[in-house]
Amino acid sequence: MRNRLSKYVLNELITHWELNGSDANERKCKDHPGAYLRAMLSLVPKDFALTVEQSEFPQYIELRFTNTLD
Repeated sequence: MRNRLSKYVLNELITHWELNGSDANERKCKDHPGAYLRAMLSLVPKDFALTVEQSEFPQYIELRFTNTLD
């Protein structure tokens, strides 16, 4: 029962985010930029490796997070 409830709540949260997340991010960024930055950075893993690859376009750099726990 608990797993079904958790799945339902997560699905509702995802649906709500898909409908309203972008607008909420815009408002938070404009009204409270410090809180916005804190929230965004809290989603980035604390441990990560950064890979930078040069491409044929001079101003293009690809950044990818890689799993460092392997």
